[in-house]
Amino acid sequence: MKRVITITIMILIFCTSLVLGQETKKAAIAPDLDAAIQKAAKAIEKWGKDPALVREVRAQNAQNMTQPDIDRIDKAWMDGGEQQRVSALLGNACAARLKTLVGQNPAFSESFVMDDKGANVCMTERTSDFWQGDEAKWQKSFAAGKGAVFIDSPKYDTSAKAILVQVSVPVMDGDRAIGAITVGVNTSRLGAR
Repeated sequence: MKRVITITIMILIFCTSLVLGQETKKAAIAPDLDAAIQKAAKAIEKWGKDPALVREVRAQNAQNMTQPDIDRIDKAWMDGGEQQRVSALLGNACAARLKTLVGQNPAFSESFVMDDKGANVCMTERTSDFWQGDEAKWQKSFAAGKGAVFIDSPKYDTSAKAILVQVSVPVMDGDRAIGAITVGVNTSRLGAR
């Protein structure tokens, strides 16, 4: 518990120093926070080769959804529609496996898997939109089929009431990225086990 409180205080000071532009405090705190996030990212990166997740992404990619189809679904999704699709993506085999992986670490929260176009394949919670292909989390982790780990900047999440970092990793089929996974990491829980 003491470690969690210490990490939370360090994160708050780190974020405050970013807002105020005080680089000296950032340099003193960033290594501890960065090490914890890097450790979480290494664990999440292994999920990109999980056979169940790879199989589900491969299957969705085979459907060859067009961008106009994705855009139509995305618009309806953001307008509160697509409830049947939302339920399917929360309850398919991919979601079941993702929920199991997320449940292994109390620091992990909202997570989702995307295909080769950035469309959702599964999720642990309803996302605000269906298509992530226009966002850095998908673009940088999919990396035009090369795959890369992308760690976004810490942001305060009002629904979680915590500072979260989104870690995005590629879903790999051999040496080729076929999709991506994004996991919200609650920085105040990184030390909790």
